[in-house]
Amino acid sequence: MLALDSRIPKVTPKIALKMDTGEPSELQHVRRDLLKRRLRRGDTVFTAYTQAHPVGYLFAARESAWVGEIDTRLRIQSGDIYFYDAFTYPAYRGMRIYPWLLTCAARYYGEQGYKTALIFTTSENRSSARAIRNAGFSCYQRIRFYDLWGLKMWHYTSRKNHVKSYCAIEN
Repeated sequence: MLALDSRIPKVTPKIALKMDTGEPSELQHVRRDLLKRRLRRGDTVFTAYTQAHPVGYLFAARESAWVGEIDTRLRIQSGDIYFYDAFTYPAYRGMRIYPWLLTCAARYYGEQGYKTALIFTTSENRSSARAIRNAGFSCYQRIRFYDLWGLKMWHYTSRKNHVKSYCAIEN
């Protein structure tokens, strides 16, 4: 989580980038119908461009979102924003695009009065976890998810008090 009323780190990518929140013409790994559906429900896509070509993207949800890593829905509460489904094109990895997108999106929502930005990653995804930390985020809850031949189990710690959003499994 990242408190949006605190100092958000400045991340300088290794290449010149521009960011846009408009509907991109095409994104790798995102079907056009899925992109349209996300935008219709009010999600925002932040796209990083270099020389007019997309090189990475990040989605943001304000109400509810499916968290595939733990196979449950996140109930996003007022004042929170959830970042998800980030992707950096393979040829541009290692250029600080992901943490740059995170900080751009955090500033964008901080200026709109949101208080907290949330994001999930798996413990195995070390490069993603490093980029998230470089963008100033800290852990607000740990969730372990197990799927044993269709029997699903979750073990989770209490989340930090000021984070109001919760997973459906916590009801």
